[in-house]
Amino acid sequence: MRYAAGSMAVDGLEIDRDGQALLDAVAREELTVDEAVGQVLARYR
Repeated sequence: MRYAAGSMAVDGLEIDRDGQALLDAVAREELTVDEAVGQVLARYR
């Protein structure tokens, strides 16, 4: 997770608060990656 966030920062991108919360939940194994992706996509449907 840290590598991905660092890679984004190099490109001038930042993870917002909601995105960070999802990444943290995946890291704590409270959500799967697929569930987190589903939550992100649901915001745009």
